[in-house]
Amino acid sequence: MTCEDSDVCDATTSIEATGLLRKISDPKFLFAAYAVQEILQVLQPADQLLQSRECDLLSGFQVIEASVDVLRRFRSEEHVDEILTKVRNHDLESVVPTPARRKRRLPARLMDAHVEITLGQHEDNDARDTNTVRRQLYFSIIDDCVSEITSRFCERNTELAASVKSLWPESEHFLELSILRPLAELIGVDTSTMISECVVAKEMLLKRFSNNSHKALNDIIEILFPVRDAFPQVYSVYAAALTPGSSTASCEASFSVLIRILTSYRRAMTHRRKANLVLLSFQSKYTREIDLDNFVDIFSAKTRRLQLR
Repeated sequence: MTCEDSDVCDATTSIEATGLLRKISDPKFLFAAYAVQEILQVLQPADQLLQSRECDLLSGFQVIEASVDVLRRFRSEEHVDEILTKVRNHDLESVVPTPARRKRRLPARLMDAHVEITLGQHEDNDARDTNTVRRQLYFSIIDDCVSEITSRFCERNTELAASVKSLWPESEHFLELSILRPLAELIGVDTSTMISECVVAKEMLLKRFSNNSHKALNDIIEILFPVRDAFPQVYSVYAAALTPGSSTASCEASFSVLIRILTSYRRAMTHRRKANLVLLSFQSKYTREIDLDNFVDIFSAKTRRLQLR
């Protein structure tokens, strides 16, 4: 690459970077960025827990319910005002200088005139209309998030959530068969044989349960594990509650195809080089006909010294 190519590349990159910087520094983008950032921060604990190998359904439902409650509290005029304040306090001048505007001058023929009434919109009205649109946008985002989470984890799975909660010894419906039936049927357990198991297992677990030492379903299943042959159906229900489908995310990530495609070398590659390699791969019919030995001889014969001016 010569210096001229480097200058052109740097100039183009600088222009594109300046344009992108102005876009992301626009108040509209900043409002959306601050709003989405706060929502994602609220959902981050639930996301981390559901992808954890130690996650159980009971803990997952509890964290999700707490996240939904926080999102519902975010749907308020006061919270929108806080985001608008952050946007106004964002130091745009230090990042992107405001372009100089042409100074307005009053026409000479209007020097002796005075204004009795104004027409059109004022800047204050425009600002109020803009804030109203942003409030509606923010409220719609909150409503969509809450409705989606509720439909996935609450409305459609209310019975399943109640079944999981009944596995905890402090629940008022602890190991009640009528409440456990949805979870048992989900994993194919015959509920007709669980009546005696639930009665005896409930009595044993209540005697051995301790608030200080037992904090999660993992601790409860450790009590059942040595006697799992006596309570096979109840143990299967507890094991199912400790095996949510989301826990497979960590396993899937270990053999993801993206790891093989997005290698460290390809991530460090420029877009121009990657595009050229894609073209070479697409035209593999012609590249296979190239004599590589002759190609190397021609390439080594050329000077690769950087041309300086």
